[in-house]
Amino acid sequence: MGPGGWSAYTAVKVEAESPEVVVVLEVPMQDALGRFRTYAGGRTDAEVETGFRARMWSELSQGLSVRLNGEEVRGTWEPVWTPVNGHLAEGFFVYLLRFKAQRGWSLPDHWQLEVDNQAFLESPTWWSAWVEADSPWVVTSHSAADVLQRLDPEPATAEDVWSRDSRLRTLRIDVDRRLDQIDKGLEDTEE
Repeated sequence: MGPGGWSAYTAVKVEAESPEVVVVLEVPMQDALGRFRTYAGGRTDAEVETGFRARMWSELSQGLSVRLNGEEVRGTWEPVWTPVNGHLAEGFFVYLLRFKAQRGWSLPDHWQLEVDNQAFLESPTWWSAWVEADSPWVVTSHSAADVLQRLDPEPATAEDVWSRDSRLRTLRIDVDRRLDQIDKGLEDTEE
C-alpha cells in the first residue's frame, strides 16, 4: 500500500517465455466514493457498483501502454482476479490490471520493455515499481533505480519505495538473456 493519497505501482516479472506486467492503483476511500456518487447519480444497487468498477478499470487501462524495443505491443489490460480488486481495502479502493499481449511475445536476446502509465493525470500520486527476472533472463537496468532509494520490498520505509517523482509513470527495463544459458542450450543440442 502507498503512503497515503493516490498511489500507483508497476510490477514486471520476466519469466521464461514472457514478461508479466501488472499495474496497481490505490484510490483513497473519499476520492473513490466521490467519483462513485458522480457516476451513480443517486443509485447504489449492485449493478451500478459493478459498472463503476468496470469504469475505473477502463479509465486506468486507457492510460496504460506497453512497448517492446520502442514498438507498441498490442494487447488488452484485464482485471486481476483477487477479492480486493475494485473493492475497499484498508481505506483505499484497489484496482489491479494485468497486460495480456495479443500475440505471443517474441523476445530477442537483448530487449527493452517500457510500461507507461498516463492514467488519472489530474490526481497527485505516489509512485513505485518492482522488477524481477527468472532464468534465463537478467534485468541489466531499470528506470526506477534512478528515483527510488531502495528496490527491495522488505524491510523498507515508505520513503524508500515510494516517490512523488512523475518519472515513475514510465518504467523502462533492459533485459538480457544470460550467456551461460545460451551456452547451455548449445551444449544440449550438440549431444
